Amino acid sequence: MRIRSILIIAVIGIIFVPTASAQKRTFATVNPNADAVNNSADLYLPQDSEFSPTAGDLNIPREDHVAVTLNSGKVLIAGGYDNRYLKSAELFDPTTGLFSQNFQTTLNEQTGRYETTEGNLNQARSGAGSVLLPDGKVLIVGGYNGNYLATAEIYDPSTGEFSLLANQMNNARHNPDVVLLNNGLVLISGGFNGEFLASAEVFDPITLRFNAVPSMNHARDGHTATLLDDDTVLIVGGCANAESNRIICDDYIETSEIFEIGVGFTDLEGLNTPRAGHTASLLPDGRVLIAGGMNTGGILASAEVYDPEDESFTAIGDMGIARYLHTATILTDGKILLAGGKSVSPEDSAEIFNPDSVSFSPASSAMSVPRFRHTANVLADGRILMTGGLNSDLTVFDVNVRSMSDNISPNMVFYTDPVTEAVTGFVPYTGSGVIVAFSATTGEVMQRIVTGGKPALITPLPDGNTLAVVSVLDNRIFLINMSTFELLDTFTFENVQFGFGSVL
Repeated sequence: MRIRSILIIAVIGIIFVPTASAQKRTFATVNPNADAVNNSADLYLPQDSEFSPTAGDLNIPREDHVAVTLNSGKVLIAGGYDNRYLKSAELFDPTTGLFSQNFQTTLNEQTGRYETTEGNLNQARSGAGSVLLPDGKVLIVGGYNGNYLATAEIYDPSTGEFSLLANQMNNARHNPDVVLLNNGLVLISGGFNGEFLASAEVFDPITLRFNAVPSMNHARDGHTATLLDDDTVLIVGGCANAESNRIICDDYIETSEIFEIGVGFTDLEGLNTPRAGHTASLLPDGRVLIAGGMNTGGILASAEVYDPEDESFTAIGDMGIARYLHTATILTDGKILLAGGKSVSPEDSAEIFNPDSVSFSPASSAMSVPRFRHTANVLADGRILMTGGLNSDLTVFDVNVRSMSDNISPNMVFYTDPVTEAVTGFVPYTGSGVIVAFSATTGEVMQRIVTGGKPALITPLPDGNTLAVVSVLDNRIFLINMSTFELLDTFTFENVQFGFGSVL
């Protein structure tokens, strides 16, 4: 689980003034993440090394979605997250540059007529895995929608219909890696479902069954799986938890493994740099470029190349900037386009890796907006479609969004300006370290007050103009001016540690 509750309903009547009255009338819906998820897309033209926006935008902003290029040349885009988990699906038409809703056509057995309805996923999914099957259909597996999912669906382009499979995966998986093998089977490995997974399984598109295979030698989330020329799969990096009682990605993995049908997973030598959230791209000569990601040292610019001849990893020159949660796409000339991701901030830049010179060079232009957790698809004419993603970090309540044990239920305080009588609400986003001030009339976010801590329960002081905010998991209290949104002071206490229930 990554994000849970981020929509706030401002209920006026719980106003902290001496003459408060409970009217329970909803004035506004506040969404501080409204502009964080992109509804735009870009096309990269290899001949010019430039990006240009598509003619139309997505019907729904989305990130952490799936995007698969169909045999027709269109691109299926489904699921993801936009301050809620999404079931919706749409199609990109490269001839028009437009996105249209996906529609399904089914036969009404009573009337004998075909009917057209909107074709959506059967279950909302964010962080699912997907792959184009040999028959042109699309397999979509796992993900998260408030629950970790073991279910899978098949998309049929001829009807536009999503069919929920009767057989489920052996394990629920968020963020699995999915690879189509040359024999038509699909390898599904790792991911997260409340714990970091070493398990793997194979989907058979003939029987529509998931069959368990021997587990990987290491639990991995945020790893990569790359089909090599000899039909083996290279598994690289990822992360898990260093302590079994902590559900946090803090053990970055330097090991790699090779998967072979009938054999299972075999350990290889380690990476030069442990990493997760990186990319891995098959080069024309059979080697694999591994670039970026992050580890305990931060976001990485480093890159290395795996050579299957001697099963070795060799460090090469760095990318122009560090990148994490970016995309890497193989161009028709064998070069690699690395785009977006997070660096010091979300990136709109891109660069090209040349396998002949073993070097990186910047693309001639940037994307129209920063993107991470976006998708990249190769079109039939060689252009690359960049879709959706985030342009800034989401504002979150929970300190550890993967743990079910720290659901934060923040309180809200409302302040009425004595001159203008405008009502401003304040709510703490503990996981992001900010207090959001918003208009109780319009829902507009007025200010994100950065505290430098983990603000939780907030209390108005008797002066009627100051908030006292408890910072959890440390020993501080912040004072905030409700009319100017200024962080006035920080008080530090000795020999105490405030918990999630601490309140003045």
